Amino acid sequence: MIHCDSNLKEKRFFSEIGTKYGLFFLFVTILQIGMVAIASLRKDLITEEYRLILAYLILIFSTYVIGYPFLRYLLRKIPKERIEQADLGISRFIKGLFCMFGILLIGLVLGQVTNNIINSVLNMSASSSSTLEMIVSINPIYTAVTVGILGPVFEELIFRKKLIDCTIKYGEGVAILSSGIMFGLFHTSVTQFFYATGMGMLWAYIYIKTGRIRYSIIYHIINNFTVSVLTVEIAKQLDGLEHSNMSIPMVICFTLITIFVSFVFIGLFCVIGNTKKILQIMKRYDFKGAFHFLMTSPGMWFYYVLCFLMLIEGYVK
Repeated sequence: MIHCDSNLKEKRFFSEIGTKYGLFFLFVTILQIGMVAIASLRKDLITEEYRLILAYLILIFSTYVIGYPFLRYLLRKIPKERIEQADLGISRFIKGLFCMFGILLIGLVLGQVTNNIINSVLNMSASSSSTLEMIVSINPIYTAVTVGILGPVFEELIFRKKLIDCTIKYGEGVAILSSGIMFGLFHTSVTQFFYATGMGMLWAYIYIKTGRIRYSIIYHIINNFTVSVLTVEIAKQLDGLEHSNMSIPMVICFTLITIFVSFVFIGLFCVIGNTKKILQIMKRYDFKGAFHFLMTSPGMWFYYVLCFLMLIEGYVK
């Protein structure tokens, strides 16, 4: 149970965590802006295809090659807790997979509705992200390696392994919630925020219960590969787009689509059917108190504001 108003030590700790993750986010953003500025000096020599490849390399280099070690350096003096390890088991792994796809559907709907409200009320629309542009336009092999594998591995290390190992000593509830919210905000997209937060909390819960980061990495890879690689390429081929780089027989396309849609809706019913259990878990972990705690830690707002500014930038540019 988190006593938000009285425990100043914990507030100071999470302020430190928020500040360090904010510095990580700011460092990566500045690094990306600088690298793009340098590359633009010779943009006349870069073709469209190589421009997208260069954008991938900038993303990888800034966030993973440089950014992740920088975060490790920032967190080096914070004591880490060792989580007791346990196996997940095949049946629970499959159940978690269904829940993940159910959360994906619910989050996508919430994100799209929220985005539409913003568009109609403020008469603003978010521009397509550079990552989305790359996913749609570039060879799927690059997408599979970066978005499908490297992204999940490093994001799980950043928002599950490192973050939870630091925060779990103050309670599983606040560790799960901080992992989900900070992961969702990191995407700087209204349409992605809800499902990224939900899945981040699910993967955090699984990591805490098993102590094995490989499970959340596998889930993350399955999600990204399915959503960002396979379905995109199938959609491009069905639409007859010239830049589709895969040749998938039509019967396989429809089979894969059927399997994916089935998983999503089975997952939706799985989440709905376990609503009572989910609410009991939230109550047991005091998510309400944990949320209030995270919203009243000043340093966390440094991270929130930076992510929010990048989100707004997507609407005004």
